[in-house]
Amino acid sequence: MPLVNISILSGKSPEYIKAVGDSINSAVIETMGFPMDDRYQIIHEVDSERLQLQGRDGDRVMMHLVMRAGRSNESKQAFFQKSGGEFSGKSRNSARKCNDYNF
Repeated sequence: MPLVNISILSGKSPEYIKAVGDSINSAVIETMGFPMDDRYQIIHEVDSERLQLQGRDGDRVMMHLVMRAGRSNESKQAFFQKSGGEFSGKSRNSARKCNDYNF
């Protein structure tokens, strides 16, 4: 399993944080074929002025994925496409249930 560093805005609920981690983990497993029981994530909560994404001032998530060589470019591209789709689906719904911000 790759090591995934995830940065989110400070002050999110435990449910929101779990939804983000679960979504990224699901995308890794489905697109890269890692085992279900491998999960290496570090989730950082960051003040909004320290999580800068090209002038966006709404909710945002930034991730950094580190893994050994050997995965195809196709599987990497599928991961990033899947993780974006997960955020627009499952994580957003979980965030709504928590009365929190959306992706």
